Amino acid sequence: MSNKIFVSYKYYDINVYQNPDMDKIQNPSPFYYDENVTPRSYLNYLSSVLSDYAIEKWEKDDEDLSEFQDETIASKLKDKIYDSTITIVLISPKMKDAYKYERDQWIPWEVSYSLKEITRNGRTSKTNAMIAVVLPDLQNKYDYCIEQTTCCTTLKFSNFFTIIGNNFFNKKNAETYQCRECGDKHYRGLDSHYFAYAKWIEFISNPKKYIDEALIHQANMSQYNLHKDL
Repeated sequence: MSNKIFVSYKYYDINVYQNPDMDKIQNPSPFYYDENVTPRSYLNYLSSVLSDYAIEKWEKDDEDLSEFQDETIASKLKDKIYDSTITIVLISPKMKDAYKYERDQWIPWEVSYSLKEITRNGRTSKTNAMIAVVLPDLQNKYDYCIEQTTCCTTLKFSNFFTIIGNNFFNKKNAETYQCRECGDKHYRGLDSHYFAYAKWIEFISNPKKYIDEALIHQANMSQYNLHKDL
C-alpha cells in the first residue's frame, strides 16, 4: 500500500542548485543561474521519483494557492497533512526568514501539525513519519547544513527551524561514544533522531531506504522525546 506523503518547503528560495536532475548533479555542467529554479522545481522532480512509493498530498502546479487568504491556504494544507502518513521537509539554504518569527512562517507549523495527533469527526490522525531532505546550494554543495569530517557528520541547526532541530538527537536512550580523533561525544546510529535525513542526491538515488527508515522511527516513536509545539 502506498504511503501518503506531504512535502513542506520554502516555495521561493533561489539559492538552490540550478538543476534538480540527479544525472546533472552528479555530472554538473558549467555554472549557470536561473532564478526560476526553486525548491518547487525539486518538488516537481520528486513527484516522478516517488511515484512508486507514495500518493502525493502536495499541491500540483495547476493548484496555485498564492492568491488565497492565509486562512484558506492553512485550511487546504491542513487537510493534506491530516490525511498523510509521511512528511518530507525540503531543507534549502534560505528557507528561514530571519526577519520573521518562526511561528509566523509556514514550515514550522506544517511540521508541528504533522507531528501532532489531530482528532476530526471522531477520527484521530497519527504522528507522521518525518524525513528532512537537504537540497544542494548554488555551488552544488551541502555544507551549509551538513558538514562531514574524517570522524563525524555535523548538522548545522542554525539552518533548521527550532521544531526541526529539536527532533534530532532526541532518542531517549541514545547510544553515545567518545571520539578518539576529535574528543567530542558522538551519537551512534541513524536512529538517534526521530527525523530520517539525507542529502538530495542520496534521497532520490534510493528513496525507499529513507522512507523505510522514517517508518521504523514512527513505529518506535515511544523511544523518542518528540517536540510537537512551536
